[in-house]
Amino acid sequence: MDEDGDNDFRVVIATLHGANEEASFTITMGSIFIDSGVHDVNADYAQQLEKSEALESLYDLCRLQARTALGMLSMEGIFEMPSKAPEVEITELGKSEQEPAETDESESATGTD
Repeated sequence: MDEDGDNDFRVVIATLHGANEEASFTITMGSIFIDSGVHDVNADYAQQLEKSEALESLYDLCRLQARTALGMLSMEGIFEMPSKAPEVEITELGKSEQEPAETDESESATGTD
């Protein structure tokens, strides 16, 4: 864990896709994974994540949301979702190289007369 606390959590975005001949769905969820400091995960975060139970828990949440959405559409019976998470694909998103937008002082000033 970073001493100044800047890197003690990661944002994880999970996407669950399902499809058959009748319909398809996509569930996307965001989660914050907090570094407990028990293991050094900075070396290869993806590898440590694959070995943890965190992804299985996130899959359970995605599956619950999928079942809820499909139930509201009366389509819950056409999909069979395994109770165990399928093999995952982990992609690390890079840091944004975009510079913060510069604003003209007259545009950003607010006030009343």
